[in-house]
Amino acid sequence: MLHTKTPSGTSTGFGVLRDLALERNIHHAKCFGSFRLLPDQRLLKEGDKPVRIGSRTLDLLIALVDRPGELVRKEELTALVWPNTYVAPCNLSVHISRLRRILGDGRDGKRFVINIPGRGYRFVADVTTDIGLSPPLAVDAMHNLPAPFTQLISREGAIAHLVLQLKQHLSSLSSVLGELVSHL
Repeated sequence: MLHTKTPSGTSTGFGVLRDLALERNIHHAKCFGSFRLLPDQRLLKEGDKPVRIGSRTLDLLIALVDRPGELVRKEELTALVWPNTYVAPCNLSVHISRLRRILGDGRDGKRFVINIPGRGYRFVADVTTDIGLSPPLAVDAMHNLPAPFTQLISREGAIAHLVLQLKQHLSSLSSVLGELVSHL
């Protein structure tokens, strides 16, 4: 499950799916089976209880539930969940497997996600949209999830500073080397 980051464009730091949800103003809960998905809060509930789900697995769920009944190609899912990143193809199937386990897919005749071999995945459960106001996420002792809209802390600023310093030192070094070569 090794993945390497490649140079990225601009982002708010919440991920492409989060950015799309905010851009499209998705504030509606998506309900299926006994679950309620709140994309804007990045929260999945079963009944009234929050479900522990990893961020990549949640991104997959959001992408699939956003297009119920439609085939979503593997390449498209990979690009949405791991933007600007190379991941081994097995990562997608591992996270789909986690999603199925979390949802109880296949138990008691319930089906949520099906595989279309060699092509992609389809969310097959009935999805309804609750257009009522979804309540703000309350701090709950039942889980250790961060509060919504928490700004991610990254090393982008430090890395940018180091790159700038490296460029300056390389520029100075090339000037010195240029002087040496001209005297030969």
